[in-house]
Amino acid sequence: MSSTTPDQVTIRLSNDKKTASAGRSLAYSIYQTPLTISLIGELGAGKTTFLQGFAQGLGISEHLTSPTYALEQHYQPNRFGELLHIDLYRIEPFEAESVIESSDDHDGIRCIEWADRIGGFEADIEIKIEEDPDDRDMRILECTFKDVPIPSRSEIEEWRKEVHLPPNVIAHCDAVADIAQRVGEELIKIGKLVRPTTLRRCSELHDLFRFVEFHHGNHAPIPTTKEDEETWATLINKYEGHSHESACAEFLREQGFPDMASIVEIHGLKTENHPEMTTEQKILFYADKRIRDNEWVTVDERFEYFKRIYTDGKETDFHRKWYKETKELEKELFNGPAPF
Repeated sequence: MSSTTPDQVTIRLSNDKKTASAGRSLAYSIYQTPLTISLIGELGAGKTTFLQGFAQGLGISEHLTSPTYALEQHYQPNRFGELLHIDLYRIEPFEAESVIESSDDHDGIRCIEWADRIGGFEADIEIKIEEDPDDRDMRILECTFKDVPIPSRSEIEEWRKEVHLPPNVIAHCDAVADIAQRVGEELIKIGKLVRPTTLRRCSELHDLFRFVEFHHGNHAPIPTTKEDEETWATLINKYEGHSHESACAEFLREQGFPDMASIVEIHGLKTENHPEMTTEQKILFYADKRIRDNEWVTVDERFEYFKRIYTDGKETDFHRKWYKETKELEKELFNGPAPF
């Protein structure tokens, strides 16, 4: 069964700059359209400021303004189709329902301010901004993600049994999940939106099909049984031509988790970082490069390990490129050196 518990995150906002930055960060955690985002909060809470940052993150050059008198505004992002911005503040609840129903077929991103004017309305992503009861100069933003299905931990454990995933690979996946969670927590501290449960589950699954490409170190199988080898042979045949990353992604799509598949699919060394990678994709890629077997290490230590295991200590153009991209990503994630 897929998890029915929404993915949730809470961040603190000290000013408009932080609010807009949080909005920009949401633009890098979008996986599908059509998508409806609701915003709830009192006047002056920062809903429009948040959406202005979100629009900037989507590549919209126009300054997003409140559509209070026009009811709605339309913008064209670089991706995800049209952005529709609706404000329900000045209309009655029955009129609000009519406005929303008229835009139900919108195939891009629909952002609705004052969505609480419609009783029982549920969006794919819900943003609530409130005054911090302990500090009137601060705002608390709660984001609830309901758009991406997430498998339960017990479902992941069942899949691991089905594919006969070796204990050492399981330990590696769980270690990657731990460090990915830590990275996510660091970003949340500075006001960035991250999907914590989605990120952890993807990390726990990222090497589910590692037996497709067993090599050395944490990639090598422990002593196996005939049943293990038969299971792997069957799956390798089924996913012929796939790398371990793409085999896992294909499996997740078959199970009904296409968005998680897109995160897992590009965690390998052969993936090049690009501006449209989501935050979760970047974190998983990075976290996987911070684990040696199941031990937390620095990027430099992991780089030396790769050279020793795969090229007898020789540095190749591929490894230099891999190292450079990972260090650049580390700097991007933390605005400097990693804090751990």
